[in-house]
Amino acid sequence: MAALTKFSVEDVKKLAKDLPLDDLKDKTDSAFSGDMINYSLAACYLACQKGLGLVPFDEQLIAAYEIFNDKIIHMNTGEGKTIAAVFAAYLKIKAKHKVHILTFNDYLAKRDCKWMKPITDLLGLKTGYLLESTAREERRELYKCDILYSTVKEIGFDFLRDFTAIKENDVIQPGFDVAIVDEADSILIDEARIPLVIAGDLPVYISEQLPDISAFVGTFNTNDYGVSEEDGSAYLKNPGTSKTEEHFGVENLYDNTNIGLLSAVNDCLKARYLLKQDKDYIVADNEIKLVDEYTGRVAANRHYPGSLHAAVETLHGIPYSSHGVEMGIIPIQFFVRQYKSLCGMTGTASDSEEEFELLYGLELKVIPPHMPCIRKDHGISVYYNSDIKTHEVINEIVKRHQKGQPILAGTASISESERLAKLLADKGINVKVLNAKQDEQEAEIIKNAGALNAVTISTNIAGRGVDILLGGADLATREEVIKAGGLCVISTGMRESSRINKQLIGRAGRQGDIGESMIFVSLDEEIMERGGLKKLLPGKRLPEYTEGKITEKTLLREVRRVQRIVEGDMLDRRKQLLKFTVIGEKHRDATFSYRKKILTGKIAPDFWQSENPDLYELAVSKHGEEKINELQIELAAASINEAWCDYLEYTSDLRRGIHLTKVGGKSPSDEYNISSEEYFNKMEGQVSEIMACYLKDITDINDLALLKVNKPSKTWTYLLDESVDELAKQPFLVNVLTEYVLDEEEEKIEATEKTGFFKKLFKLN
Repeated sequence: MAALTKFSVEDVKKLAKDLPLDDLKDKTDSAFSGDMINYSLAACYLACQKGLGLVPFDEQLIAAYEIFNDKIIHMNTGEGKTIAAVFAAYLKIKAKHKVHILTFNDYLAKRDCKWMKPITDLLGLKTGYLLESTAREERRELYKCDILYSTVKEIGFDFLRDFTAIKENDVIQPGFDVAIVDEADSILIDEARIPLVIAGDLPVYISEQLPDISAFVGTFNTNDYGVSEEDGSAYLKNPGTSKTEEHFGVENLYDNTNIGLLSAVNDCLKARYLLKQDKDYIVADNEIKLVDEYTGRVAANRHYPGSLHAAVETLHGIPYSSHGVEMGIIPIQFFVRQYKSLCGMTGTASDSEEEFELLYGLELKVIPPHMPCIRKDHGISVYYNSDIKTHEVINEIVKRHQKGQPILAGTASISESERLAKLLADKGINVKVLNAKQDEQEAEIIKNAGALNAVTISTNIAGRGVDILLGGADLATREEVIKAGGLCVISTGMRESSRINKQLIGRAGRQGDIGESMIFVSLDEEIMERGGLKKLLPGKRLPEYTEGKITEKTLLREVRRVQRIVEGDMLDRRKQLLKFTVIGEKHRDATFSYRKKILTGKIAPDFWQSENPDLYELAVSKHGEEKINELQIELAAASINEAWCDYLEYTSDLRRGIHLTKVGGKSPSDEYNISSEEYFNKMEGQVSEIMACYLKDITDINDLALLKVNKPSKTWTYLLDESVDELAKQPFLVNVLTEYVLDEEEEKIEATEKTGFFKKLFKLN
């Protein structure tokens, strides 16, 4: 590709004046030069004018160019990221690429694709959107689109589904080329650690003792267990350990023979004393539905890991749901690395510059606003406790509502949003509540949050991607709203990341609109304990009780510092977990890549010819060479699946119990990686044994239709919530993990170079 040095906004606009769009539609160029960039963006500029009746901002052209150059761009709310993305996608397509635009949810994927269709049609592009409801047979054609709009989880689930395919025709993804990630901070950072999972309907073991264990744990008092909000963990204290040993008749609960009991007790502790209904999850339709901590939405198809989900179900008297056997798992952070080119955009990326560079090697570019922001930010108001804070929030909303000013209040949980709504209703104020329980109405509610007299209560950043227009969706009361002060955004607390507060605040003041923002904080919020506020204050003591707003400068400074401390802690954890999971990602990449080569014919498996030649010849003479070789491909894929399921089960059990190695003076992270590698290397023999058994069965039957293949009759996908994962939350493990440093030589290995049994068995280079 030629050097990209000739991009110019002025040249783009000059070209667009007389550009015959139809001439560009079918134009193919062998070289994609700087002039071609201007020419292509000019076509986009003209298509936007003709198709949408909108004149693109200079800033949108700049943003498109930076995204094309694989940058993460910071672009304020309402500045037109959706248009910039389709312009960047067109540049990528002219450079001979296929593009996936990954949005925050299905609604936005469908909306953006349809919204941009007049532009893409004029440019001669084939576009489509892939949703959770999209049928499997439709997806193959959608992956042929020039631009495909979808969510990271749906594309990722198809990646995992392809891993379970045992015939080439069942593989639907051609590969991963370019991903443009919308709301990049949420997807690439906040949700990055969440694993995508595919499971099969093979039996899964849940301890029959779980109901008894749950009831027993319910008899504990605070001397028997501890809960650390800072680390997100629940654990047994010595009295609780003694009670458990006596109740279940075991001598040493921490002996390896009792690891199953210990895990079940820990899960029941977390379910009962750590997780909170209507904050971490809701109970609806006789199911446990997890709530995303960043968005406040119900996270569709997400489950807690291991038997923790069953422990929560038990607590609420719900029958165990069938989670099956994990057949494939990949964290979002590692899935997006499948793309050859990764770029994105968001309105709050500037606070995550270090993480984008550290985790993905992506450079951040800040795009200046088209219109200066005139929103008035009142900053943080600190109160002694949550009761006083809530009282002040209510008073503020009532005062502003009386003059007609629209208000958007962002809360930390479902229960808080509903409590606040009830208090306002008691004062005669009509409130729209937007939380996980009204997820389907999200877009309709949020787009009218700027209407005169509107009061909307939401959880965190619900409704992202939908503009709040002053005067409502139809702008009917715009002038009156402007006179009232524009949209006022109120955050009812300090979140664990300043980005979350900024995401909420950014809903006001779009495109030079008038608006206001306020943050109300109390000293008894969870984040204050996690960030160690008391330890930061002189004398390690909170100030005396007061019902008014706290103005003491030292305390206000330390309150702001708490958020930075917690942000730093979360970043450290993501770094530590990244190091801890590297070996598993290497193993998965090796397994998945080889298996796909088998199915697509790039490698012909020869298990039977090389290891059991006599039986192979017998099978060929009995059933025919073509049929046997075709069957060997299908059974090789099924055998690798079976071995991989065992690997996932082994490493999952290992994760739950590995912290016990610290008692013996060993490093849990080192022991985990050593044990995982040893088990992975033994998979060579396991795959060979499975294939040998199949070959023996084939020679014993006359009709291949009678061959029994160990594969699930159905599969399903979901997301794990690892916010209470053993490795992430055990306090001492967090410290131990920092000792684990990747070998320098290991870091230099190219992504395509595989190690372990696949390199040896399948002769990979």
